[in-house]
Amino acid sequence: MSVIVRDETGQILLLCKGADSIIFDRLSKNGRMYEEATTKQLNEYGETGLRTLALAYKKLEEAEYSAWNEEFSKAKTSIGGDREAMLEQVSDMMKRDLILVGATAVEDKLQKGVPQCIDKLAQAGLKIWVLTRAESDIFGARGEVQNLGPQIKKS
Repeated sequence: MSVIVRDETGQILLLCKGADSIIFDRLSKNGRMYEEATTKQLNEYGETGLRTLALAYKKLEEAEYSAWNEEFSKAKTSIGGDREAMLEQVSDMMKRDLILVGATAVEDKLQKGVPQCIDKLAQAGLKIWVLTRAESDIFGARGEVQNLGPQIKKS
């Protein structure tokens, strides 16, 4: 997720949060100062079952923002089946050459009763798969933290 803001001095900033694999791919060469330390923190957080996000930003010049905003407005107001693709393409253009700030980690708990429900389904002989974009070892850590046990097949 990203947002463009203008601070009290008039500086325009793009602020981004997202999966480390996505954010890291979008970093500028000069924006990788904290990449090694952040990767270490992300791995430590993930191993304890926390859900992680990387944070990055980009300073924008007025002309750069204005040109991008014009394209974004065209995409946003377009009519037709390709509107979503146009919005994605224009948004993707902006989310390049980012500067890494760091990472966050939050506890991502299942709703009340879900672990017990999964356990009962497994005891009944049902095979359970959890589809996730998280890395397998991180999901495994989350599963252990949330007492899901080995009955879950990770995909």
